[in-house]
Amino acid sequence: MTSQLTHRPATLLPANDEEVAAAYAAAYAAADLDTLREVLAPDVVSRLLMPGDFRTLHGAEAFVDELAGAVAGVDASRPHSSSVQAIGDKFVVRARIELAVGGGRYQLEHLEVVTVRGGYVVALDGVCTGFRPVAVDGSRR
Repeated sequence: MTSQLTHRPATLLPANDEEVAAAYAAAYAAADLDTLREVLAPDVVSRLLMPGDFRTLHGAEAFVDELAGAVAGVDASRPHSSSVQAIGDKFVVRARIELAVGGGRYQLEHLEVVTVRGGYVVALDGVCTGFRPVAVDGSRR
C-alpha cells in the first residue's frame, strides 16, 4: 500500500525517487521538521540502531517527534552534510548534523537505507551515532 499525503503543495513534489531521498537527507541534516513531514509517508516505518538501543518507529509524526526530542536541549545546530547513493531500487542516505550543547560541540550522523514509493519515504533502516563530541580543532574525540 502506498501512502499519500494531501497537504504537500504540488510545487514541492520531487520529480523522482532519488530527489525524494535527497530531500529527506537534507531535511534530516538540517533538522527541518516541516520538510520531514512532507517527504515521509504517514505510515513510514523507521528501524534505527543507536548507541545502547534499537528503535522501531511507526508513522511520520513518531519519527519527527523522536528527532525533535533529540535536539530539544540543543543550543544550536547546523547541517554538516548529506549524501544519497542509489543501490538498486533503494537509496543509501548519509546525513550529519553539527550541534552545540552546554558549551560543547557534537556531531550526530545517520546512515540509512531509504525506500521511496509514490513520492514518499516509506521505510528507513539505519544506524545513528548518537551525539559524538568534537574537539576544538574539529576532530572527533
